[in-house]
Amino acid sequence: SKIKIVTPGDTIGSTGKEHELGANQDSISGPGTYTEDGIIYSSLAGIVSKIGKLIMVKPLKKKYAPLTGDIVVGRVVSVEHNRWKVDINSYQHANLLLTAINLPGGEQRRRSDEDKSIMREYFKENDIISAEVQSLNSHDSSIFLQTRNMKYGKIKNGFYLKVNHNLIKRMKNHYLNVSVKNVSVILGNNGYIWIYYNPAASKKVAEVDMIDALMRGEHHELNLQEAVEIPKEVAIGLSKVRNCIVVLDRLNLPIFEYSINKSLELTEEVEAPFDILVNKEIINSIEDAIKDYINENYLNNFSSLKDEGIMEVDND
Repeated sequence: SKIKIVTPGDTIGSTGKEHELGANQDSISGPGTYTEDGIIYSSLAGIVSKIGKLIMVKPLKKKYAPLTGDIVVGRVVSVEHNRWKVDINSYQHANLLLTAINLPGGEQRRRSDEDKSIMREYFKENDIISAEVQSLNSHDSSIFLQTRNMKYGKIKNGFYLKVNHNLIKRMKNHYLNVSVKNVSVILGNNGYIWIYYNPAASKKVAEVDMIDALMRGEHHELNLQEAVEIPKEVAIGLSKVRNCIVVLDRLNLPIFEYSINKSLELTEEVEAPFDILVNKEIINSIEDAIKDYINENYLNNFSSLKDEGIMEVDND
């Protein structure tokens, strides 16, 4: 289907069948729209999107606006006096203070001048990290991150993918073990995703074991900070997961645990990961399956659509 770009006030559908609006009649007004006399209009400049009868307008371009507690994936862009600047796909680079990181071995102490002098041993330019948004400065909107939890910090053994951040909603868990063996995903609220080799993903190794090992300064297979050789079959799995997420992004469909795993199920027999991106039959099957799931589970309960992170309503 063709992409339809609209501006505020454009007619995009109707709530009844009495108006001659083709496929968009008998629709439900969704985010980015408003209704007058049974006609649905766009309230912003953006792209018209439909899920079943629900019609909405998604902004053409909108920077990620962080909230405290968000999980983000970011790239270190500079090392400064007592902080790192991190690109998190937002209106400004985020700050990661030296006092907001986990010291090696989980040591609890005040940061010293020596710590400042070896900051690049912790994180350096172009390192990819996962972190949590700790706070936002109410005066200048500065963004502050923290990586004190053992699951945050520098991440390796995978690759970084950028998607439309509006498709990733705030969920209880952003660290997913997907249905491909030994592959895990970090879904950053900011639209940056890390897809990585996780040898423990299929072994159900307790996170507490990892933390105990790291506290003792020992190696543990759940520690993403150590680079390892990735087996060929896992590399193919990583590519499959990546391409399924790319398809979801291109289709403007929500990216969450079900949509990723359902896409992987539908592409299980595909040998070459690249085919996922170009095979129209596969792409259509993914689109139909995810839209059917949303229609069956959420269309009659718009609030649960928002509560479970499948859709977000912008109030601005």
